[in-house]
Amino acid sequence: MLHLRSGFESYTGVAATDTETSREVVVGLSAQSREQVDEQVDRAAVAGGQSLGPGMANGPMYMRGFRDLDGHQWSFLHLSS
Repeated sequence: MLHLRSGFESYTGVAATDTETSREVVVGLSAQSREQVDEQVDRAAVAGGQSLGPGMANGPMYMRGFRDLDGHQWSFLHLSS
């Protein structure tokens, strides 16, 4: 569910995080392939998000991230078997 800042603060009872100066969470989502990781991040960037650079491989894991329009950080990752 998406909220306006005022609605979110009313719902949670606390101030929303200032995404310019802090991160409250990094949301990681799995993908079925490296290609899907890149496709999802590219789509987010086209929609106005900010790509956080090229994908990174670490053993069987491939990951790439972006920030959404509100500055929240997301990543897609694929674990090969």
